[in-house]
Amino acid sequence: MGWPSRSKYSKHLFMMKSSTVAVHLPETVPLSRPHFRRMLARHGSVIVKPSNGSGGKGVLFVSRRGRACLIQSGRSRRVLRTVDHGYAFVARQSRHQIIQKAIPLASVNRRLFDLRVMVQRKRGGNWVVTGKLAKVAGQGYKITNVRRSSGHVVPLGTVISRSPHLQTAALRSYEKRINLLAVRAANRLGVHYPGLRIVGFDMAFDQSGRIWIIEANFSPAVSLFLKLKNRAMYRTVMAYKKP
Repeated sequence: MGWPSRSKYSKHLFMMKSSTVAVHLPETVPLSRPHFRRMLARHGSVIVKPSNGSGGKGVLFVSRRGRACLIQSGRSRRVLRTVDHGYAFVARQSRHQIIQKAIPLASVNRRLFDLRVMVQRKRGGNWVVTGKLAKVAGQGYKITNVRRSSGHVVPLGTVISRSPHLQTAALRSYEKRINLLAVRAANRLGVHYPGLRIVGFDMAFDQSGRIWIIEANFSPAVSLFLKLKNRAMYRTVMAYKKP
């Protein structure tokens, strides 16, 4: 494959082997000049990020503006004269980067949000969803990493009830679909990583209510669940982490 086995791209390729999971994965390819040009031409906006990165570090939002290229990092923006100039800029940032179709994220109070979904299993047991929350980005940010965007976390039901892109009455349906997709993706990853016992999926709703898997994390930050007033999910996650 040529990529570290635990890179974001390797995990993406493994999840793509499940047809029921693949339809929920945004197009993702290694960074190259031809891929950069094609992805921008096809999607208009893309995310470029290190395949081995974490915590939102090095994530760039890139979009076409006619012949020019707009690149956003945090709330900082710059315009490059051409797509090739844009590629030259992002290619300098780090090695082993990937390009991913930018999902038009659902929002709440005009702030973008995505989801952290924890899936775990006991030794020899089945995968179970042990926690879900929404990460709401700070004002003006394209990424939802709480620390980097000065964002905050809230229960899933809060964003569903307040987002203009989702149907409040469908909370149970959304939760069921999220759980089913997360367990299917964990099962697929478990085939390739037999000792795996925890996956933190970054998932998202787009503005039509469709569910996506952005990426899978094998060392997810459990501390996010301490930021919720109700600590029940945190206790469940920690109970499953025990040997």
